[in-house]
Amino acid sequence: MNRAKAYPFDGIHFLHNLPSAHLPHEDVGIIRRKAHNFYRMAVHAGKWQNFAAGIGTGAAYASLHGLHWHPHWLTTIELILFFTNVAIFSVNLILLSINILSHLRKDILIRKHLIDPSTPLFAPLIVLDYGTICIGVMLYAHELGAPQMNSFQGLFWSYLVLAVIVCGPMTFVWFGWGKSFELRSFAMTGAFLVFPLMLVGTIAFNTLAVIEPSTSSALAIWALGYVFQGLGMAIAFIFITVHFYRTIRYGFHRGAAASSTFVSVGPPGFTALTILQLGSWGRKLLPIHTPLPQEAADVIYYASIPMALCLLGLALYCWVFALVPWITTFTKHITYNPAGAWPLTFPCTGFTLTLGLLGNIFESRAFWILQAFFTGYICLAFLLLLPCWLYRIVVPPDPELLAIRGQYFEEAYDHLNFWSSNRMAEEAEHQYLSTIGNKHHEDENHAGPRAFM
Repeated sequence: MNRAKAYPFDGIHFLHNLPSAHLPHEDVGIIRRKAHNFYRMAVHAGKWQNFAAGIGTGAAYASLHGLHWHPHWLTTIELILFFTNVAIFSVNLILLSINILSHLRKDILIRKHLIDPSTPLFAPLIVLDYGTICIGVMLYAHELGAPQMNSFQGLFWSYLVLAVIVCGPMTFVWFGWGKSFELRSFAMTGAFLVFPLMLVGTIAFNTLAVIEPSTSSALAIWALGYVFQGLGMAIAFIFITVHFYRTIRYGFHRGAAASSTFVSVGPPGFTALTILQLGSWGRKLLPIHTPLPQEAADVIYYASIPMALCLLGLALYCWVFALVPWITTFTKHITYNPAGAWPLTFPCTGFTLTLGLLGNIFESRAFWILQAFFTGYICLAFLLLLPCWLYRIVVPPDPELLAIRGQYFEEAYDHLNFWSSNRMAEEAEHQYLSTIGNKHHEDENHAGPRAFM
């Protein structure tokens, strides 16, 4: 029995970055390594999920930029990370485009590239990665010598249009596919469908930081930041509610599937950050563009502080709620698919920067120390994941081996004894490698002198 064909790769979250076991070019492609074509390997490496590496890179330089204790030499490191993000985005976009166009030329259905539910789950990552690039441009435009800052509001409008175009149809495709999804297999990665809409608020206050407050479009950017932040936050909080209900009923996520739970940290963290920042900018914009007095604008700002504190507590709780099961069930699945572990970085950026803002408001060293701790955590996770991710692009795992291991993790989301499943998977992997070694040895002996006797 061919286990690679029997095992549903696309149905398990920690295997989402793997090539499908049913691709038409499987017999001659790189999946079974029957052909060593560098061009084919490079094109095959372009996937929606690889944009998560750029998002993690953006999380690193955004967190470093917001540090309260910020030496000048950190700016150089941030610029290097920013250009790395641009390179990841550009290369993966080119490879993904070639991949889709090559399927079109071969008259192969591209359903799995565009409208299969397992793909829309990650397609919005391209919008998130573009958003981190927009933030980087606004953060470092002054260091790069940009002459006219008001023109950067075009990045906000382009991001807004891209987020609506991608997230709207993809959401309807995901929920309108006509298939029922088991609660046990639910993961927070589904929130990616609305995450870019929620990030509009973050792009908005970064745009307001580089344009003139008297610009006619400044108030529109400020208002749209609130509108889309509320839209994305409300739907993302529904996902978080389902996530907690699923955990109450079936227990923590197990193994590498636990990495997806860190996505729950993002909505409350980024919402707290956006409310604080937009409230601060409202103090400057509302008296200029509206008849509201300065006192009314100040009330909006001061009301945002307790709201941000409440959301910060929820974000920290979600982080601990995700970290504990992730540590206790950590396995080498993460080395097979490091792209699935990028949620450890970017969702934590929102509440990390919120800690720095609250430290500035209250002039509290405790908030600044916590901010430095979580910034170090994000950078450490980034430094560990980036080389693993690059290695897996160059040397993808053997799907036969993953199928052997995966049969013991088909119920990786329930509360069964995970360590027993892991031990059996290790034994099955060792047996599979021994079988492959013996087969290779027999093939060599068959080609030897005895074969001609």
